[in-house]
Amino acid sequence: MGGGPIRVLELRGEPFDRGVQHGRAVGDLIALYWEELVREVTDRAAQTMTEPELRAWVADRASPALALSPDLHEEIRGIAEGSGVGYEAAVGVNLFEEIADLSWARGRVPQVAREHRCSAAIVPPDMTTTGTWLLAQNWDGSDWWDDPVLFVVEEETGTSVYLTDAGSVGGIGVNDRGLASAHTGVGLAEQVPGLPYSIIARRILQAGDVAAAAASVVDEPSTAGCHYIVADGKRVLDVEAAGVKNATIAYDGLFSTCAHFLDGSCASQQLREDLSGSVYRTERIQERVREAGRVGPDDLFGVMADHAPGPRGITVCRHPDANFDTRTSGCVVMGTDSRMWTRTGNPCEARPIVETRIEEGRALVATAA
Repeated sequence: MGGGPIRVLELRGEPFDRGVQHGRAVGDLIALYWEELVREVTDRAAQTMTEPELRAWVADRASPALALSPDLHEEIRGIAEGSGVGYEAAVGVNLFEEIADLSWARGRVPQVAREHRCSAAIVPPDMTTTGTWLLAQNWDGSDWWDDPVLFVVEEETGTSVYLTDAGSVGGIGVNDRGLASAHTGVGLAEQVPGLPYSIIARRILQAGDVAAAAASVVDEPSTAGCHYIVADGKRVLDVEAAGVKNATIAYDGLFSTCAHFLDGSCASQQLREDLSGSVYRTERIQERVREAGRVGPDDLFGVMADHAPGPRGITVCRHPDANFDTRTSGCVVMGTDSRMWTRTGNPCEARPIVETRIEEGRALVATAA
């Protein structure tokens, strides 16, 4: 965990080649990430599994999604080759949400609250200084996570820039067609076979518009609960994906998301836990944006760095404490004009911001203090 600008990794070529580039560049982080995921079910679960059992579970759970997305399957095979971690481990890193849910279902110790998950703000053009929709998100996770990586990917469908963890093929970001997408996770009570988070996230950025992006989320059940927010300057949709249940909600004004669903059918699938902290975070984010009146990227980094405490001391900017073993490891602001601003670590640390814009299919990257 460094104090400098976020690491940027550019991937080009055929899917397998992109994966090899990915694996070679951050293989050490992928290996450490897999080790921690193994610990989720070997050390931190009451009903333990062995690593070989976890590898078998990963291969079985991922097979439907990999068959549906052969390009991403090839990319993951390349990640395995380039990093040397092995095929099941490379697949497993792309099922990090699903392994977290598996550990929870097997009695994770401690049973930490799931309302610590990522939070996001979606701000309409009449409230932004850029005149575009702006989507801001804190990338939250377990306190053992390393800082995420900023990926610039040139592939058959176009160019995209997204934030995610080392080894994962999908995350939050923008593409060269003016599409922006943020995602916040929701714990599910029951897992079902289907599409994992990482593959859904990448398929969204392979889409050309909001309608196609939203459709790519729900054409199969989701294996992890999540809000998938997609915007292209004309429409904004929040696709609530909850296993076999889903709902698509259109917005034309300010809103925010965290670790709870609004649709009743989706909410019926989420974990029965105290979600007051999640509700507080969404309300606090909207309050801060309304107070500002009109916001730009710098303002939104300030909003997402908020430390006003809510229930059990929860804050928008997450730091490990007695109630939550989680931290914010990155913060992103995205526009529907193919621009993106990224800061690694907690937004309150004010590390350098990396600005990325995609022009004529090419991503231009600049770092500002």
